[in-house]
Amino acid sequence: MNNSPLNAPAKLSGHWLLGNAQQLAAAPHQFIASAPSPFNGLVSFRVLHKRIIAVNDPNIVRHIMVTQHQRYTRSYHYINPVLGQGLLSTDGALWQKRRRQVQPAFRRETMLHLVRMANSTVDKLFAHWDAAIVASQPLELLTEMQKFALSVNSKALLSLDVSWDAAEKFGIAVSDALKLLRKRNNSVVRFPAWVPTQLNRQL
Repeated sequence: MNNSPLNAPAKLSGHWLLGNAQQLAAAPHQFIASAPSPFNGLVSFRVLHKRIIAVNDPNIVRHIMVTQHQRYTRSYHYINPVLGQGLLSTDGALWQKRRRQVQPAFRRETMLHLVRMANSTVDKLFAHWDAAIVASQPLELLTEMQKFALSVNSKALLSLDVSWDAAEKFGIAVSDALKLLRKRNNSVVRFPAWVPTQLNRQL
């Protein structure tokens, strides 16, 4: 792909009012992954009043994320109330500053230390699973992976050993908060965070 801006994406047809909201709600990951395929990897669709662009072509992704990233603005600012102004939710000079701050964490010796911590956490996770098998207790895989990731991150970043119960509660809280944020940002009328609506109070 050359360095010129992308052409305007094709528009996916949908319901006159809802747009493609029903298709997205039925299978969000599958819909976003497959919708661009008939349109050379780039398509625009609508959810109520909001226009969204989906990409699944690797060359276009590289164009947007790497070679011509300065042409495109990141749109993760809506998660700031939950994740703060970190790498996921910032752009431009602030993102570059944050990226330089975390660069030492990607040195080889640091990564080797992280691998050792992850290995010890895996042993702890397997012991937890073995106990659940003995007790014939079902496990939610997504929750287990969230607990594992939080345990490793808390040790690596904060030198803090988080219990499985605390990790599970934290994961649920973050998941619930992100769902509330998505609901708030998709609302036809979006009140400022300081307005004590039911949604804002829950968030």
